[in-house]
Amino acid sequence: MSFAHVSPAPPMDLAGLATAYEQTARAVLALGRGCPPERAGDPTPCPGWDVFAQVAHVESLESMFLGEPPPQVDIGRPEHVRSDMGGFIEQLVESRRGMSLADLCDRLESAIDRRVRHWRTSGLTLEAREPGPFGMSTVGDVLSIRCFDIWTHEQDLRETLGEPGGLDSPAASIAMSRLYAALGRVVVRAGVPVGESVVVELSGPVTGRQGARVAEVDGRLRGVLEDVSDEDARCVLTLGTREMGRLGAGRVPMGEAGGFPWTATGDLGTAAALVAHFAVTP
Repeated sequence: MSFAHVSPAPPMDLAGLATAYEQTARAVLALGRGCPPERAGDPTPCPGWDVFAQVAHVESLESMFLGEPPPQVDIGRPEHVRSDMGGFIEQLVESRRGMSLADLCDRLESAIDRRVRHWRTSGLTLEAREPGPFGMSTVGDVLSIRCFDIWTHEQDLRETLGEPGGLDSPAASIAMSRLYAALGRVVVRAGVPVGESVVVELSGPVTGRQGARVAEVDGRLRGVLEDVSDEDARCVLTLGTREMGRLGAGRVPMGEAGGFPWTATGDLGTAAALVAHFAVTP
């Protein structure tokens, strides 16, 4: 769990992480409750998912972490499912299709209440182990991953329903920090030459700065996170919180670098390659 280089700083204690989770999860709940029933099928920026699927994704995962057995649902071969994990997530979503959006929101509210109560009253520590999206993990990592994921889907819903917000929340700070932590993978995929460095600046509402250099380690290219001055950087890429979150979540098809506004100084070709390879979510 890497929480550095962003302001406001993300919470690092259990109570703060639980609050960040609750805020973004209840934002999804409020957006679901406020959605007119006739708009539940509206497509969202997440490929293949409508408004109902966004809420179903959050509710079904949280219910699974609370002990609900995984469903066995035949999903066929949807074009937007690209991995075994994606197929499992799709099964969870499709298992809710017989519900109304209102009933789904009731289930989500109950799941949020139980999850928050678990983290706040069970005497856990950040290093305690519990199930997460990728298997057993620490409570701290589970909470930060869930905040990033839920906040991303909160933003999908906000864009679809025309309800902007949540860009200055604790969950937004967590999401930006996690994207910065993945910058080493981005610079390698973007083809930044060995020995060259880049800087990614966040212009707000969450602000930040992170540099990364490409190095060859044991015959493999690796991105090393480090402080880099503007003068030493091959390029300085500047993105807003919304744009960095959208790109990091893969909400623009790979290669379509012009999908969200960005500015840069230095080598603009390198900056465009960074934008085109910014997606880090599965």
